[in-house]
Amino acid sequence: MKKLILGMAVASLIFASCSKETTTAEINENAGIIGFDLSTGKATKAAVSNLTTLTGDTDGFGVYATKSDGGAVPAQVEFIDNVAYIYNSGESKWEWDGTPQEWPNTGASYPINFYAYHPVSETTLALATLTQQYTISTTMSAQKDLLAANKLGVTTRPASSNVTLDFKHILSQVKFQIQAGTGMTVELQSIEIVKAGNVRTFDYSDLTWDGTAPTGSVDFTYVMSGGATGGIDFEGTNPSTAANVTVTDGGTPPITQTLMLIPQSFTAWDKTAATLATASYIEVVYRMTETASPYKNVVGYTDATDHPQYTSLGSTVTGNLFVKVGYPINTTWAMGKSYTYTINLGTPAASGGNLVNNYFVDETGVATDLPVIHPDTEEDIDVPEPIVDLTQPIDFILSVGDWIDATGISLE
Repeated sequence: MKKLILGMAVASLIFASCSKETTTAEINENAGIIGFDLSTGKATKAAVSNLTTLTGDTDGFGVYATKSDGGAVPAQVEFIDNVAYIYNSGESKWEWDGTPQEWPNTGASYPINFYAYHPVSETTLALATLTQQYTISTTMSAQKDLLAANKLGVTTRPASSNVTLDFKHILSQVKFQIQAGTGMTVELQSIEIVKAGNVRTFDYSDLTWDGTAPTGSVDFTYVMSGGATGGIDFEGTNPSTAANVTVTDGGTPPITQTLMLIPQSFTAWDKTAATLATASYIEVVYRMTETASPYKNVVGYTDATDHPQYTSLGSTVTGNLFVKVGYPINTTWAMGKSYTYTINLGTPAASGGNLVNNYFVDETGVATDLPVIHPDTEEDIDVPEPIVDLTQPIDFILSVGDWIDATGISLE
């Protein structure tokens, strides 16, 4: 079997720079075999789809192609039917999965259109349908960084026999930071994106999502802690700085996870009780204390028995008490963009979020029978009031940046 071979130079360059990088592959025995030069183009990389990920993927990336039928009124017909292009780690080279496809010898077979995708398991293209409907899993570790590329209107075999494929990230990446105020310690239990669409169709002919809004209305959990520790601690500094909420998959070495979601616009929660069940928002479960002794409760309680209604309600809850608050999502997520939401808690202008559950949450994330009250005044706080300062609007900082590759270099 004749195989297409990419030299080690290719392996060191694919997905390794913020500028476009390609190289000419070496074709073994037959210069007519179709090869591919890969790049991610400018400002489109993410740590989750670098060279190591691709070379370690036993399915490789997929290729579908059409060519001219050579008729008096030319029409496109199938040329390459969803063939995988796989990295052979034993021989340190890339090769076709099966018999390599050769370039046509007659001009009537041109132009040729190429469509490529990764991972292979997520996509199957056809002549009549150059689109793919994707459903995003609500489990973050199961989400895939979907890559897509095309090369249209190739009118002749390139001198190198290689087609240049500039892969694009077609999802939106979402992650979070916590900025704790000076002298404050925030214990974060969970962050969720509530009621986001997770089904939409992508068109490989022009590398865009269809014009309709995504369907589905599901919740995406970014971090969920519980049990003995109750949460993740963030201690405020002076001056106050934001800290990344880092989630790993627990592997060896652990892989930092981020949400990979469908690009979309939102019907954002307007901070009223009436729209809480239908609108989209970011849900945060946390508690907050002063960092220095005597560790005064600011939001929630370190010990459930300190709740002034604990005895009268006959409660049996133990451990920490957390509040569940919401922040409207006023962002439109775009394809290939990374969004970092910085949640300010205990900073001067921060509201602490608007309450979305009238009862405190225990260390396992379950609502208790203890109503949410202010630790100092013991006054009730009801949905959808701000949890900290009734005179302050929600303090919510959003930054939009390019995705970051595995070396930590920011793409411009």
